[in-house]
Amino acid sequence: MHTLVKALENAKHILIIAHVNPDADSLGSALAMYIHVLRLHKKVSLYCKSEKINPSLRYLPFFEKIRSTVPNNYDLALSFDCGSIKRLGFEPKSPLVNVDHHISNTEYGEINLVDS
Repeated sequence: MHTLVKALENAKHILIIAHVNPDADSLGSALAMYIHVLRLHKKVSLYCKSEKINPSLRYLPFFEKIRSTVPNNYDLALSFDCGSIKRLGFEPKSPLVNVDHHISNTEYGEINLVDS
């Protein structure tokens, strides 16, 4: 966990990623981290490749901030609840933190916080 804290401290623009066709696990985790990063006073963007997300998840805070286009200038990416890089819908061009609980996770990040 210390590596994640260090990565967040050093980043200027953090991209938070929910997997393709996100469920409440992925979005809930991503949006919770979004709130945390806002409290750190860092620039933060939310990304999900899926343009149409289950409308029953709209009650989640900051749902409206999710974009289906990747910003150009992020320097740290964090993925949540995603077992493989293919489910992100793109390959990040910055260091990637992979936070997940799936036993099948391929540990595709530079930092992998996987606890099944």
